[in-house]
Amino acid sequence: MDFVFFLIVETFQPSAKLAANLRNMVKSHYALSAAIMCITLLAGCASSPVQQNNENTSASAESNEDLFAKKQECQKYLSSIQKNLEKRDEELSSYTSPQKWTTGYSYLEKVFYSKKANSCLYKWETYLITQRGSEQSRSGDAFYLDDALTGQTVVAVFATWGQNDFHDKEIDFEEKVKPYEE
Repeated sequence: MDFVFFLIVETFQPSAKLAANLRNMVKSHYALSAAIMCITLLAGCASSPVQQNNENTSASAESNEDLFAKKQECQKYLSSIQKNLEKRDEELSSYTSPQKWTTGYSYLEKVFYSKKANSCLYKWETYLITQRGSEQSRSGDAFYLDDALTGQTVVAVFATWGQNDFHDKEIDFEEKVKPYEE
């Protein structure tokens, strides 16, 4: 209380008579002001977390139900995605010549709902087997993250077999995809 009085007197520098009146006013209203402040703080602290917790719980339940429905919706695209990958492999294998032929092998790793993209995405890889004469070799891999709804490629990384950075490119792909999987 004396601190409040001191602060008022030092800040505004009132006359002696006004200072005495302020001192009496601060003394008489100090207890009442302190009680009102305590009640206000306690009431605010007591009701706020409970109300927020109820709002967060209901929002979280709606969010989980919505997320589950979206994940289920994405699984409906599974067969069409697999058919598209098979068709792609057939088209790739049709490009042949007497000296060289290539066969593509694609496989679907997973289909999932991405909150970041707000869409159904699928992660897949394809690798190429190339034959020159009688020699066959795996020539490269391509890693993809595609949008099932739009058909757009979200992330693509290409790696050539026999290169020192092949494994690094595979790790690079996983790092680029990670934010979409969270």
